[in-house]
Amino acid sequence: MISLKRGRYCSGSVFISLISLLTKSRLGARLVELAGSRSTHHFGHENEWELRLQAIASEFLDDDKALNAEMDWLTSPEARSAFEFGYSLGIVDNQCKYLDLILTSSAGREAGFARGYIAGLVQAARVDPSVINEKVDEWEKRDALFAFQLALAGGGSVHVFERTLRLIIADRLPAYQLRNFTHWVGSERVTTDQVVKALEILMPRAVQEEKMCSDVIMDFLGARHHSGQLDELLSANNDLVWNALAVFTGHPSRESFWWAEVLRTVAPANPHMAVSFACKALVGESFEMRDEAINLLAAWAPDYPEEVMAGVGSAMLDPATGVYFFISKFPFFAALPLGVVTAWLEKVGVEGARKIARHLPHPYLDAAGQPMVPEITAWVLSCFENDDRTFSEFCAGVHSFQMYVGDIASTQEAEARDARKFFKHDLRRIREWARIEHAGSLQNAQRMREWEDEMNL
Repeated sequence: MISLKRGRYCSGSVFISLISLLTKSRLGARLVELAGSRSTHHFGHENEWELRLQAIASEFLDDDKALNAEMDWLTSPEARSAFEFGYSLGIVDNQCKYLDLILTSSAGREAGFARGYIAGLVQAARVDPSVINEKVDEWEKRDALFAFQLALAGGGSVHVFERTLRLIIADRLPAYQLRNFTHWVGSERVTTDQVVKALEILMPRAVQEEKMCSDVIMDFLGARHHSGQLDELLSANNDLVWNALAVFTGHPSRESFWWAEVLRTVAPANPHMAVSFACKALVGESFEMRDEAINLLAAWAPDYPEEVMAGVGSAMLDPATGVYFFISKFPFFAALPLGVVTAWLEKVGVEGARKIARHLPHPYLDAAGQPMVPEITAWVLSCFENDDRTFSEFCAGVHSFQMYVGDIASTQEAEARDARKFFKHDLRRIREWARIEHAGSLQNAQRMREWEDEMNL
């Protein structure tokens, strides 16, 4: 902090702005006052601020020396509203008087002033687009990123989308810059044909692990879904959409929400493919996608039971992914029809029983307090009664990932009381589980009470 007088202080950036105001001409000082703060600082009186910007832009239009003197400041981070001032100058400079000066001064520096100026020329002054195109073409040969920034401001009239594709194909611009077109190309809505072209460029680069391309793929699909145009994209190139989903599933990034939404929408057309993607995510590295996959599979289990059982079953039996079914807990097995699960288990045998055991729905008391064992649980523990591994996995899964809140000791004592009601159940493995459950719950409750006593809770 820098002292001003009598205990008043200001930050370094404010102090620099004050020095700028003191050392500049009156016109320059007014520019710093108007363009040195962010546009959000003028909330509530935007129209007045914009009129003042336009007025001072007209003054600079008639004063070449004054504008030259301010170019270093206008292309620095201190000019926080340089874009807005540039736009105002572009509105009044319909002869493109300062085009070369502004572009040359902005290259390699902050481009906001130049971008605003180009936007003002194109959108408000309605200058001949060929003039802007010619300049952007010249800069494209020297500085691809700068030319791209200018083209974004110019929009469709300077062929920004086609220019961007050309630069990406030539490896002069990162493909993730296509994220600028997920909704708009300049002032026009992005077309389905443009989305197709963007996805065709993004997908191979996402496979090659190019930074952020997977996210941009899903940005495009999510935008199509959100705008109600996903069906149009599917009609234009159905295989492309499925391939894009496959690429994202294999190279996941942050956009798991739209991945699930799009997959849910396209699933009826190809349940087998949709389920296979969800199963791949289920045993993948992304926790967010794993959660989405669990929800998808649970929702699809009643409608596509064979596909879900086959897809999940394949993941369970795969040596590379089967371990996930020993360390996680998936609830969607309870949503599958009994016959579908038992048919699969009869086919694959004890290996499948061991993988599914900890995910079985656990015994419970009904509303009348009577002991109940879900059908699938009873079937597995009966048919594979002699396999100790299946039984131990079932026991491990009953309280797996369970959270306790409130009076934990009392809750566990209640679990012990409930378990007693299964002591005389017809199935041997249920009786064994009940005694293990009873003893373990009482032991855990006692430890909890001892800990509470020690902590004086």
